[in-house]
Amino acid sequence: MLSDEYIVIMPAYNEEASIHSALENLAATDRSTPRTLRRIIICVNGCTDDTEGAIAKSSKALKLPITVISSSPGYTNAINRLLGHARRYYPHHILVKTDADARLDSHALRYMFEQLDRHDELMIVGGHPMPQIPRDLPLARRLLARTFSLRSIYPLAQVSHYDTRAFHAICKDDPQPGIGQREYRLKTFFHGRLWCARQSLLLSNLTDGVIGDDVFLTVWLYKKYGIGSIRVAYNATTYYTPNYSLRRHWKVYKRIDEDRHRVAALPEYAELQELQRTKLDWRYILAHVPLHDIVLFGFYAGIMAIENFTFAHTAYKESYWHYAKKEKS
Repeated sequence: MLSDEYIVIMPAYNEEASIHSALENLAATDRSTPRTLRRIIICVNGCTDDTEGAIAKSSKALKLPITVISSSPGYTNAINRLLGHARRYYPHHILVKTDADARLDSHALRYMFEQLDRHDELMIVGGHPMPQIPRDLPLARRLLARTFSLRSIYPLAQVSHYDTRAFHAICKDDPQPGIGQREYRLKTFFHGRLWCARQSLLLSNLTDGVIGDDVFLTVWLYKKYGIGSIRVAYNATTYYTPNYSLRRHWKVYKRIDEDRHRVAALPEYAELQELQRTKLDWRYILAHVPLHDIVLFGFYAGIMAIENFTFAHTAYKESYWHYAKKEKS
């Protein structure tokens, strides 16, 4: 049975400026669900600012049940510390993972919990990231930000490279609003910005050497619980500030590309990782996307072709997780 209580885990690296807004947003989102927020667990890792002080002030002001833990620097270290803590102290609670600079739609948690309530086979429900592009950006940066965000703005424009209908069997009897049977062709992985697990106890730590949670946990879940264990709830929206820098976009996707290769190198997950490949659905784009965004899709496809070529000839650096200056959310 699904627990009536849930916890939230959140890695935090140099989030002094944004953590209060994230926690304030969580408090507001919590009010839309009948379930009880038991604990927010924040793992600070390698911070060089006063993230911990900002959390303490927010905890007092917002009256939220917050526990702060720490890990050695690195995203994977933070996630493993959070998962271990959750399994130890809250093994049977619903677990929500979100980022310290994310903003959830007021009904995002409720929509994810409803999926878990309706489908016992689901182990994780992913949210859908949606960009919020600052209006005060110069035109060139606004166009870049929109270009980099097109797959989120038009989720039906990106489809699985292979026939993965069996992964989406749920959609036959429970179609999602605005998505319907098209879900059969969509991606089979969830996004790391926001996801919700049935129980902390059902999750594994990330394997040594992998970089992110979503790439590894996707194939781990399919291997352990079967191909119907993940669903993306496209109405469970999490808002983010998109990249508007070619350099930062390259770093982000170099990191993702590296993680995919690392997971694919693990023999037991190689085939499942290959099934995560996606492509743009140009038939859908040409039929349903406004002309100005079709042009941007073409620009985006060119950028990705160049980036994919350079990825194969560039070594990965751990510093790609960290940025000298965090963009405002």
